Amino acid sequence: MKIPIAFLAIVLSASGATAASPGADLTSFPPPREPYVKPVAEKAAWTITTQEMPTEKKESSPPQPKSLVTSIESAHQGDMKRDLITYANGQKEEVWYVHGQALSAASSRPEKVVIQSFTALEESIDQQGAYRLVGNPIKSPGFPGLNWVGPKTYDAVRLFNKTIPAYHYVLRTKEGENDIVIAEAWVDAQTGLPLGYISDGALYVYRFGDAPPGAMVLPPAFEGALQKVKQRQDLQRRLQADAAALR
Repeated sequence: MKIPIAFLAIVLSASGATAASPGADLTSFPPPREPYVKPVAEKAAWTITTQEMPTEKKESSPPQPKSLVTSIESAHQGDMKRDLITYANGQKEEVWYVHGQALSAASSRPEKVVIQSFTALEESIDQQGAYRLVGNPIKSPGFPGLNWVGPKTYDAVRLFNKTIPAYHYVLRTKEGENDIVIAEAWVDAQTGLPLGYISDGALYVYRFGDAPPGAMVLPPAFEGALQKVKQRQDLQRRLQADAAALR
């Protein structure tokens, strides 16, 4: 969804963020530096919830897109990440990211595991070219929705939820003579962690919780699917080595 250029007031809370003291001087924060979003910790857990953004309705306007999901519960440990996705239609999906692969299964058919490489996951986005810059807001091995954040899209330090100093980023494009906002993002100016972003007609809000206490283990159906991928990759490498030896 493309939003006319106007910064939207955020009224949701983000747990784990540090609120500013009354009358905090936002000009005291230095400009953002790399990494513009703090990398995912070795052990981490967070939830992303969505809220539809209010839009001005006109009789001639086409229907606006709806958010695909209502929540994403994420847990990360080492080189593994698990998402539990709840879709707007009530369906649920479990996704594991490991060894460059995204393995997913719907709760209605947990035995049927679909596998995609991270590269294929990004290339599968079939929306407008500008939206590809935002990244897939649902499936990502890291923090989704923020891979476009950087110095060229930085706006200013603004208050998220009216209390949390945040680096505000805006992704714009031109449509005729009008400036159009494609996406917005807020990153905690003190911790570097994401607070939220707007994309495709919805506000996605991050809330961080306690990291998983024990080791994360792939469920049997996912482990079996991953082993099949490894076997195919090993076979392909052997065939390539044999072909190279015959040259």
